Amino acid sequence: MGLVARALRRLPTIRPTREQTLLTTERIAAVGQLLSSVEYLMEPRSELPGRANEWATLQATRFTFRSGVARRIVGAVADRRVVTGLHVLRVGAALLLLAPTGRRTRFAAGSTLAVTSALLYPHESYGSDGSDQATFVAQSAAALARAVPDRPALVDTALWYVAAQGTLSYAVSGWAKLLGPQWRNGEALPGVLRTYTYGDRQAYRLVRRYPRTARVLGAAVLALECLFPLAYLGRGRAAPLFVGSAAAFHVVNARLMGLHRFVPAFLALHPSVLYTAGPRRAVTASGPERRDDLFPLVLAAGGVAAAAGAYRAHRRRRALVTAGRPGEQRLTTSTGNELTFHRSGRTTPGAPLVVVEGGLAATIEQNVWLERGLGERFAVLSYQRAGYGSSRYRWPGEYHLDVALRDLTDLVADQAGDRPVVVLGHSLGGYLAWRAVPRLTDRLGDRVRGVALLDATHPDELLQSAAQYSGALFHDRHFDEVAVSLRLGLGVLTERPEFVDDLPADVRDLVHAQYADPGMWAAARREWRAVRTFFGHPDARLRPIDVPAVVLTAERTATLDPVQVRLHDEMAQAATWSHRHVVADTSHDSVVVTAEGAARAVDLVAAFVDAAVAARPGRATPDGEPVAAGEPTDSGPRLVTAPRPPIRTA
Repeated sequence: MGLVARALRRLPTIRPTREQTLLTTERIAAVGQLLSSVEYLMEPRSELPGRANEWATLQATRFTFRSGVARRIVGAVADRRVVTGLHVLRVGAALLLLAPTGRRTRFAAGSTLAVTSALLYPHESYGSDGSDQATFVAQSAAALARAVPDRPALVDTALWYVAAQGTLSYAVSGWAKLLGPQWRNGEALPGVLRTYTYGDRQAYRLVRRYPRTARVLGAAVLALECLFPLAYLGRGRAAPLFVGSAAAFHVVNARLMGLHRFVPAFLALHPSVLYTAGPRRAVTASGPERRDDLFPLVLAAGGVAAAAGAYRAHRRRRALVTAGRPGEQRLTTSTGNELTFHRSGRTTPGAPLVVVEGGLAATIEQNVWLERGLGERFAVLSYQRAGYGSSRYRWPGEYHLDVALRDLTDLVADQAGDRPVVVLGHSLGGYLAWRAVPRLTDRLGDRVRGVALLDATHPDELLQSAAQYSGALFHDRHFDEVAVSLRLGLGVLTERPEFVDDLPADVRDLVHAQYADPGMWAAARREWRAVRTFFGHPDARLRPIDVPAVVLTAERTATLDPVQVRLHDEMAQAATWSHRHVVADTSHDSVVVTAEGAARAVDLVAAFVDAAVAARPGRATPDGEPVAAGEPTDSGPRLVTAPRPPIRTA
């Protein structure tokens, strides 16, 4: 640290005056806004009917307004002629800021750019990016500062706000990158440069030829962004190094990735960083100048209060997750894991037992519609896999899918009694149900009557389906980022997922709390890593099972990924006999989380359970006739649109 301090003392202090900071911020931001409007005027087509920014589509999909006044104001801008006029106005305002004009003119021009940015954003949300947000922050703060020229404390507050936004934008971006393994292992830079949108063929060839240099560059980017707050060390002596490095970074990005507007957008934040990082007092041409530093103190106090509030919210969520639903029971399995399970449905002796196995990153409460629908006809057993909800993960060794299979087998063997059993699995739960069949038949014999698969995971899908492989790449990064973020206490920032409101009202708060719980995401990351490792192993291949199956594919899955339909056909053919359906008007998630989708699935699963229980155990169809191994009793996937009985809602 002494060496760093001595090095900092050798650096000169660069501290612009208040007026210099304000003037430079306005002009650089104006360049970015000028470029943005000129780009639109040269090709104003994105809001035409059928295009990404068509206002009718945006209103239905992205923007809703509680205020009728706001809706009418923003809606009035939807006219293409109005949008064009606003962009012409923005060009004029930007040119005024670039010229040597007076304070009132600059205030009017800056305010015009800030207000029109806010009006146009809803209409240009597809295609806007961080550069638009950065220029809006800089220009709106500068306009507010121009409104109070005789209140230097308020001007300094505006400049501190811009500096804080700039510093946080780099730091948050850097730490978010650090959560992803691609940036840590040096794969991110080549990965970006090879893309069609942001890539550069020549640069990609260079980083492939010199991988060590590419890793050093990637590490340098991470260091710059993660450590950007250190610009405030040494009374701002380090600030020019960080600001200059960031400026060079944006210029290189403009050349390689085509992000030209990012240069003026983020450079507009830099003068405020230099101003606020430098000495508090300075001598200007008009006399001594003293900076007001109340804003960072208020910001720090607010941060402490927010952290305390986040901790209290975390404790409340954790208490809700730990309590679970009324009637939950616990079982410690042979792995040492403590599972939470829920019994529901019919209690008639001998009634079939349907065991519900959930998907990846999904607690049993997300399957409540299935539970309640099936519970009207059968006994139902659902449970949280180890680490989900109030279940506890105790396995001492390295996790692998065999741990989950042992847990499932122990639970079913303990709870089945003399009932016939059908295991129902959604997504990854479908594959686990399939793999558990041999273990269950070893423990329960012919009481295991079948498996029901809802949009199930197939062990070959990452090799054969481009859509599934693309999703896997997203999961690789997503689970790491979310698990670490929640462990750092950022669950309070988690938005309420839309699917929560599709569930029964009595479980919504619990599911929302579970969604923001770090334990569930840690369990999901653990399972996903095991899946990624195991699916590349020969033992993961699909093996025939000695029980029948019903295989359901969500219609949206079938439409978007025909490969998945073929893989589901393969699963149907690997059972002794099978029912095969495509469930209409459902997606991978809605087939379980919505009342309508789950009702369709329940009807099909119930028909299969009745047939499987009525059939003679072994290789026989529902009518008792023997069939060859792997021969489906249905002729192929069928789109199911038949009327269904009403389902009770909470």
